[in-house]
Amino acid sequence: MNQPYILFVDDDPDEIDIAMELFRESGMEDHMQSARSGMDALAFLEQAHASSTLPAMLVLDINMPRMDGMETLRAIKDANKFHSVQVYMHSTAADQATEAVCLLLGATGFIRKGMDNEGMRKLVMLIQEMV
Repeated sequence: MNQPYILFVDDDPDEIDIAMELFRESGMEDHMQSARSGMDALAFLEQAHASSTLPAMLVLDINMPRMDGMETLRAIKDANKFHSVQVYMHSTAADQATEAVCLLLGATGFIRKGMDNEGMRKLVMLIQEMV
């Protein structure tokens, strides 16, 4: 994939479907890939790095089994080869402490899951501007 794209990481298939629908509505469905776990995301990033096709952004759910979003964020930020990828944390957790920890760990921003999907819509617009 040579065009800018987002890697959306969430263990909930409904969340992935919602994100894909937002991209589809904007005619940007070719600019989203998905992974179902932190471990899958890291494997995807390794493969993308090997083929020089890293995503421009990664949207990472915080609450996932096995390897949660915070652990995944740490691993991404510890790997210098992924430094160009902007990481947005995605969660229903609305407390400022969680958001602050994410930002301290190197997240670019924090998107709250919700009915209006305003945060995700903004990311779709950012990708549109990059294309």
